[in-house]
Amino acid sequence: MRNLGCYFDRHVQLDRLVSSYCSSAYYHLRLISRIRHLLKRDACHSSIRCLVLSRLDYCNGLLGGLNNGLTNRLQRAQHSAARVINRVRRRCHITTILRLLHWLPIKMRVTFKICTCMYKILHCLTPDYLNCAIARKAHTRALRSASDATLFPVTVPRRTVGKYSFAAARPTIWNSLPKSVRTTETLAAFRKQLKTHLFRLHYLPR
Repeated sequence: MRNLGCYFDRHVQLDRLVSSYCSSAYYHLRLISRIRHLLKRDACHSSIRCLVLSRLDYCNGLLGGLNNGLTNRLQRAQHSAARVINRVRRRCHITTILRLLHWLPIKMRVTFKICTCMYKILHCLTPDYLNCAIARKAHTRALRSASDATLFPVTVPRRTVGKYSFAAARPTIWNSLPKSVRTTETLAAFRKQLKTHLFRLHYLPR
């Protein structure tokens, strides 16, 4: 089944969806590569962000809990995009290039989208049907933890697909964020702090 450009199968494995993302990304990368010598770096960067990264990020909130095989396919497409911008060969170390571009890897981009959606839900910036899909932790007494903006994880009967559902997986991802990020007052500040947190979590040594 196809809905809003996303493919779904009865097992919710998302193979067809990932394939469509990768096909679109590589198609535009091939076209950009042919004229890369005519483009300045900034122009190439803007083109790839519009034509490639936007496709990899489209509805990527559905990809929470995606298996490593499919995630790696998307990650390879992002690596190819970074190499086209910097005009380097495949043997060059890609982590350094991604860090200079200030790009989050695919898994972190998915987390970023999910957490942004959760922030909007908690601040009533989304439709009512999403606001009803999560539950805040209620405190009967005045505790210091009452203001930490945590959510109740939902128990689901099916371990294969159910654990990746919106109601089950999203609160768990949200609760893993530091309190200072969860309690940010504005959406713009939240997105900035969230990206900084995810960037440090992935690239900086622990």
